[in-house]
Amino acid sequence: MFRSLFLTAVLTVPTVVFAEGDDHSDHVSEIGDVRIIHAWARATDHDHTGVFFEIENNGDVDITLASVVAPIAEHAHIMGAAVKADGEPTELEMFPVSAGSHFELEPTGVFIELDGLAGHLHKGDEFEMTVVLEPLGAVEVNVEVEAENADTHSHAGHSH
Repeated sequence: MFRSLFLTAVLTVPTVVFAEGDDHSDHVSEIGDVRIIHAWARATDHDHTGVFFEIENNGDVDITLASVVAPIAEHAHIMGAAVKADGEPTELEMFPVSAGSHFELEPTGVFIELDGLAGHLHKGDEFEMTVVLEPLGAVEVNVEVEAENADTHSHAGHSH
């Protein structure tokens, strides 16, 4: 019930805001003992893009990446890159993250696909999305837009 109420509330957000700037203070979002770090997306002039971030589960409870909602997109899907050559990514219903582990969503692995974007994304833009981690709940995440061909967040590799 919480999930359907939450999705209804988030999906009724009427405006989309793109922000530009050099403020990199929003690299970390936390809920309980879990941190989401360095969320980023690729710039695009299409109606879809990938979103990537690190999940640090510093707790003693397994969690599940259950869903994502981004007001700038009609749909958000958890995707897994195909392991065979020339394979297409496959939609995952959810993705588990074990207690005490660190997992990185990346272009060649598990990632979030946003479809039906409200507009083009340019390097330097930022947007908000909501990540649902069961059993913890929802956490707001700031996403920075990197270059169209980026393979990693421009600030990855340093501690927060």
